[in-house]
Amino acid sequence: MARYLEDEVEPSAAELHGVFEQALRAGHLVPIVFVSAKTGAGIPELLHVLATLAPNPTEGNIAPFFRGTRR
Repeated sequence: MARYLEDEVEPSAAELHGVFEQALRAGHLVPIVFVSAKTGAGIPELLHVLATLAPNPTEGNIAPFFRGTRR
């Protein structure tokens, strides 16, 4: 962040991926990308954000396994 603010150097997607993933897992970040289903505006940007910054599905949190019945 300091590098961006002081030197105006934009971070690459590779630099943001780890931090972005960590914030998502911790629940500190909820990405919001505005799109229109009616006109399709914002869909390319949404797909770009998901492809470059979102965690890979294989990197996701493993769902807990329950034996028997849940109460």
